[in-house]
Amino acid sequence: MKKRLILLAGLGIGFVLGSYSGRSSYEKLRAQVDQLWSDPRVQEQFEKAGDTVKEKAPQVAQAVKDKAPEVAAGVQSAAATAVAAGREKLDDLTHGDEDDETLADVEDTDDEVTEEDQISAAVDEALEADPDVVSDPSTDPVDEGPATPTA
Repeated sequence: MKKRLILLAGLGIGFVLGSYSGRSSYEKLRAQVDQLWSDPRVQEQFEKAGDTVKEKAPQVAQAVKDKAPEVAAGVQSAAATAVAAGREKLDDLTHGDEDDETLADVEDTDDEVTEEDQISAAVDEALEADPDVVSDPSTDPVDEGPATPTA
């Protein structure tokens, strides 16, 4: 207990002395910054920088305006590529191995395969899939096991 009191007293004394020392260092630093900021040479350089920004701003704005369509076209192209890749991946995931047969059936009836036809084919394929699924989330998949045909 005595050691704890000595430790707390030391921490308290260190805090008080550090605060006093820290405050005086802070005040010195602040005075130096104020003195530097109010120096006419610093103010002159600050004004020059502001004038340069005002002078160059129209040129920068024009350069951005000229470059914007090119950048937008690049972004649009990248987005279109990403969407196409995503659709292709979705088609691969939803149609699997029977993709060619299902789409061939649809292509026989129409010249053009629409997105609605593809979705319909994917739903039909999912309905014909193996019923070995966990239907009740509260049931452990190990306990549920594979579906068994009922006779």
